[in-house]
Amino acid sequence: MRDADELFRLYMNAVGGNATFLLNVPPDARGHIAKPDREALQGLGRHLERLADMTLTRKASMRVSSARAGRGIGAEDGLEAATAEFPGNGWQPEADDQEPWIELSFAAPVRLDTVSLGEHLPAGQRIEAFEVRIPADEAATDSKSWQPISQGRIVGYRNIRQFAPVRTSRIRIVFTRYREFPTLDEVRVYSFSDQSADLSEIQADSKKPDWYKEGTK
Repeated sequence: MRDADELFRLYMNAVGGNATFLLNVPPDARGHIAKPDREALQGLGRHLERLADMTLTRKASMRVSSARAGRGIGAEDGLEAATAEFPGNGWQPEADDQEPWIELSFAAPVRLDTVSLGEHLPAGQRIEAFEVRIPADEAATDSKSWQPISQGRIVGYRNIRQFAPVRTSRIRIVFTRYREFPTLDEVRVYSFSDQSADLSEIQADSKKPDWYKEGTK
């Protein structure tokens, strides 16, 4: 079996691309998992704990371009929330919002290198393309001043985007193509690049698969 770091890279490219990650670790004739495999799996488990860490995400406040009634950040919050979390029925923009977005803001610049998105699947899998952007100027308010740092396509259960580390106080996910409307259950941000595992090759922007066909909004 590969080591824990390599397993984590494979996991990020599989589950992080809305696919299933098959470990395929059979026991021996006695029903035991070999020691090297156990150690690799334990290491993988420690890496996965990092994905469950919401500490950095919860330091952010969230703002959205629009929200359909009952499908926003919370009726009491309007288009802004003190923490970057959605209610149980997820987020969905208004019908006339042609390029909807979600923005996370921090009190001071933070180091970021990963964004994770999850669609609200009870409403269907609808997102076909999105961009992760940061402002060219931290004080800018014009949406045209935001520059893309990563692009993704189908989100589904989970899409994890890894990009070169940036230091910013604001990050925005813009949905550029979708079927009827985009919808999300969660957005998370991470800073992995200063930790032990080398994740520099994770989740490079991939080519469209052969079965993919261009959709329209």
